[in-house]
Amino acid sequence: MTLLDHYLRSVRVYLPRGAARADILEELAEHQQSRLDQREEAEGRRLSEPEQQEVLSAYGEAIRPTKDVDLLGFGDTSADALKGIFRRGVRGPCA
Repeated sequence: MTLLDHYLRSVRVYLPRGAARADILEELAEHQQSRLDQREEAEGRRLSEPEQQEVLSAYGEAIRPTKDVDLLGFGDTSADALKGIFRRGVRGPCA
């Protein structure tokens, strides 16, 4: 599964059900793929994973910080990173 697939899967849950969802996802997929392709063309090479994340998150994060962080392997899953995510989520100190 590509980062674009993860992005679309994350956005999907926030969209209305039915035909509108499929249309929006198709248009969003085409738009984001075009942006990735343009960036690759400008760089003259394939984008690294962090560069792809930068392009895909240009409009804001597709998911809440804690959603699927460990299930999809999306993002930094180190203990310090997870502690920071939860600290921001609960707005308090973590042990």
